[in-house]
Amino acid sequence: MISDVVLVGIANDNLERGFRDFVVESTDGLSGNIKTSILKVRYWSKEPYTRINRIKYGANVVIRGRLETDEEFGLHVVAESIFVCG
Repeated sequence: MISDVVLVGIANDNLERGFRDFVVESTDGLSGNIKTSILKVRYWSKEPYTRINRIKYGANVVIRGRLETDEEFGLHVVAESIFVCG
């Protein structure tokens, strides 16, 4: 079971119920191809409008958190610490 996640990405669209999309790029070590993923993140407090929703669109962000599931949004990251770069 994964208990700790570090996400480095770019703030994207705000969603309902305090969720937000983040764009994350990763590089395949063998082929060198870049893969872009969109991950859903919510703040640990579960409030509808939180610190994560006030981050400027397009900002570079580092998030430390854990994985959880939601009936509507499925697998997502619950942010426990947020660092906005720039």
